[in-house]
Order: sequence, then C-alpha cells, then structure tokens
Amino acid sequence: MAYKPIESYGVIGDLHTVALVGMDGSIDWCCLPQFDSPSIFAAILDDRKGGFFKIASLYEAQHKQMYLPDSNVLLTRFLSPEGVGEVVDFMPIQDVSRGKKVHQIVRVVRAVRGAVRFRLECQPAFDYARRPHQVTLEGRGAVFEAPGMRFSLVSRFPLARQGTGVATEFLLHPGEPSTFILRQVEGDGDSGLLEARLVGTELLTQTLEFWRRWVSKCRYDGRWREMVNRSALMLKLLTFAPTGAIDDLIKFRLVESMLRQPDLATTAADLAARLGFHSVELTSGALDELVEAGVLRASRRGGVLTYALVAEGPVRAEIATLPGNLFR
Repeated sequence: MAYKPIESYGVIGDLHTVALVGMDGSIDWCCLPQFDSPSIFAAILDDRKGGFFKIASLYEAQHKQMYLPDSNVLLTRFLSPEGVGEVVDFMPIQDVSRGKKVHQIVRVVRAVRGAVRFRLECQPAFDYARRPHQVTLEGRGAVFEAPGMRFSLVSRFPLARQGTGVATEFLLHPGEPSTFILRQVEGDGDSGLLEARLVGTELLTQTLEFWRRWVSKCRYDGRWREMVNRSALMLKLLTFAPTGAIDDLIKFRLVESMLRQPDLATTAADLAARLGFHSVELTSGALDELVEAGVLRASRRGGVLTYALVAEGPVRAEIATLPGNLFR
C-alpha cells in the first residue's frame, strides 16, 4: 500500500478522537479512545507496519469522497461499469452521562447500482506497532487485544484471520446495506465489546441530527455560508469535548509554521466567535492548565483576556517502530 497525499483524506470523529479515511476506503489513522491515546491505525506514518482498516469495492473503480450536507459524516463512493458502491463513515457522538463510554467507528456499506463485491481488511497495529496483540474470532466478529488495549470489530459476515488481522469478502445487491462497527468500551473489561447492534441507519440518523443541530447555531447567512459551515464543522470535530481544547495532533507538519507564530489565537471560543456562532462549549480550567504548563501565554488586550502559543516550536518524538516517512 503506497502513501496517499494528505488531501485525499477525510476526517470523522466523536469529539474525543478522530480517524482519517482515505479516498480508497482505508482508515489510515486513529487513536482510541482519545486524541492522545496510543494508535490503533497509523498507516499514514508507515504504510507497511502502521495498521489500517479498509473497506473497498473489488472492482476497478473511480473514487469520490464528500461529506453529507451540514455534517461530519463522510461518504466514499466507488464507481465502476460493474456497479456503484459506497461506504458511509462516522463516529456516533455519545452522551457520556447516560452510562459507560463507548467509542465506535461505524462503516455502513451499500450497493447503489448493480451488485457490488467488497473486501474488508482490518490490520490494527497497537501503540505505533510497539505492542503485539492477539486476535480472537467470535460469532459476531473479532476481538483485538494488546496490553492495556482492547477493541472489537462487529460484523454481519464471518471474518477470517489474516496475519495479525482479519479479512472477508462479501457481495451486496442494489439497495442492500451492511454495517460494520469497530468499538472500544472504556473501563468495561471483557464485557460489552461484541454487544453492538448492527443498525447503521439508526446510528447514522442520530449522528446527522447532532451535527445539523449544532451547525444550525451559526449566525452567518452570506454567500459563503456553505464554506463557513464546513470550516466550523471541522473545527468542532477537532475539539476535545471534556475540555473544549482544539487538538493539534492530527495536523503533524502542516501546522509547524503556525506553531511558531506567538500571536496565534488557539481557543475554541475565539474561533467560534470569528465564524459567527452564538456560543461554544469551553472549559476555562483547561486554558489555565495550558498556561501553567507553559504552552499558552495569557494577556489582556483592551480589557479582553487572550491566549497565544508560546513560540518554542513543536514538541517532537521519535517512533523507532515506524520508520516510514509521513510526507515523502
């Protein structure tokens, strides 16, 4: 698998973490359950050992990718003379007050025109390929387990072991959907991993309602409304819900030059105000912690408290297990 250009990826997330989905249907980056958790897929760093989760048509096809209107639900379409198939990717937004924290990547696969044969391949590589893992096949899918990390892949179709991962091929007829769920249950031990109901339409409807309700708060109604909404949705997607902080981890080298600008505003409140939103969820305590840690500098300008990044350059870490180059 060759490296893909960064612009060929879409982003999905649940306000705790994100996943990068390529136009070929491969999830090449994801850390669960949070932005700064160890990785489970990191093929964007090393295409041989980093790990990926791919669902794609087996036919030679053109690839198209787009977001469903006013949402962070991603649609990847495979167009070929034999048929048209699509994968709808999203991460449901959970109300954690209702019980245990469940983080899920939901992939709804459909045949749009003609019968389409798909292949699924899930090859996780835990903690940047530093933690070996075990694969256990069960009736409704597979469980992947490494020290301190445990995930399941719930599937309608039987999965077969392939190396340190699993794979399957399946045929869908026109209008027929099939749902696959990769899930992690925080602090739940051995139970709950394979309990997911494969009702992709229900989860999709709930997720679309969440994003569309949120973006409806935007006051802007000018000629660039679609672009403003898309920018706002992306900024919201990069927000860590418990604190309101905006994550920089998935941007890698793309923001190195920005990180050197000492006057760059970094609060979700400031960004939301610029985009015309009435309000934004933000915990001031998170900003105070960043000031104490020396990451942000607080100052008052005209009676308004502002925050700026301390210009000391980004923090780097070498990952010896993944020697691949991110952007060659």
